[in-house]
Amino acid sequence: MNKNVVIGNLITSVGVTSFINCTGLSSVTFTATSQVATIETQAFKGCSGLTTITIPDSITNIQNQAFQSSGLTECLFSSNTTVSTLGDNAFTSSGLLSFNIPNTITSIGLSLFSSCSSLTTVTFTTTSQITTLVANMFNGCVALNTITIPNSVTIIGEKVFYGCTLLTSIIIPTEVTNIQKEAFKTSGLTSCTFTSGMKITTFGDNVFTSSGLLSITIPNTITSIGVGLFSTCANLTTVTFTPTSQLTSIGISMFNGCSSLNTITIPDSIVSISDNAFTDCVGLLSILFGVSSSLTTIGITSFYNATSLTSITLPNTVSSLGNDTFRNCSSFNDFTFPTALTTIGTGILRGCSGLTSLIFPTFITVIPQLICENCT
Repeated sequence: MNKNVVIGNLITSVGVTSFINCTGLSSVTFTATSQVATIETQAFKGCSGLTTITIPDSITNIQNQAFQSSGLTECLFSSNTTVSTLGDNAFTSSGLLSFNIPNTITSIGLSLFSSCSSLTTVTFTTTSQITTLVANMFNGCVALNTITIPNSVTIIGEKVFYGCTLLTSIIIPTEVTNIQKEAFKTSGLTSCTFTSGMKITTFGDNVFTSSGLLSITIPNTITSIGVGLFSTCANLTTVTFTPTSQLTSIGISMFNGCSSLNTITIPDSIVSISDNAFTDCVGLLSILFGVSSSLTTIGITSFYNATSLTSITLPNTVSSLGNDTFRNCSSFNDFTFPTALTTIGTGILRGCSGLTSLIFPTFITVIPQLICENCT
């Protein structure tokens, strides 16, 4: 049996768990002169029969889990709304199809729309005051396909678009300085564009891991990159660094498992290529370095199993090669040792079965352990 509720003009708040799990509740109406200021925690949680609600202008605060797991498909605000706060999980796992975020909103709680599996579109106003897309905001919104991040945003939080498999493109606005870990992990993102004049400096761990990225240009403002930035982006073919890149390190597992990556030019600013940076890049055909390269260190298993790479000309600035650096680069046919080399790990050419010759320079006085094991 469907039930309707009319909230009178003497009520000032809808209390904690007021209608929790009222599955027969089908409509809630506020009077035109409503004085309700707050919809409190879990007020309509689990109200699976409630599909639409119009928020009165008097409401300023929608608290944690207020509509979590409800049947809400639309939540409407008037042009005179005064709502400023949306609490943690306010709409998590609800039936929302779309949502317009009013420009009065200044505070958004964690996981606001997480697991809203029918949510296709979220719209911010051009005068939005929101500065942070909070952690897990759209995590698991598998139907989300369109969103424009407002110019007010400076931080894209952890796992914001995690698992948004239908989201294929995004434009990062100028004011964003930090994209935190796993923000776009396992999303359908094929294109990520940075606007001119970017202020971004930091990518967290696994920001784009296992996403659908095809290509990307890394802004020259980036100075810090987390672990596994593009790891297992199986469709990524091209990564471009600007000539004025400030980046000093290719991070740990940065391109691990990028099986379609075929060529890359390392900027002169790079001092180190970290462990597992290009592990399992089976389609990598060439890696290029500039004449002014600053590279000194290549980490453990950096190019492990890069089976299509036939050769590599390392800058003479390289002084250290970690263990198994080029292990199982089975298409390698020759290798030249950099003249500045002082530290050579074990098995750097282990399993390089295509190697036809190897000349040790005079500055190498001890042949490293297992250097050519299984080079049959």
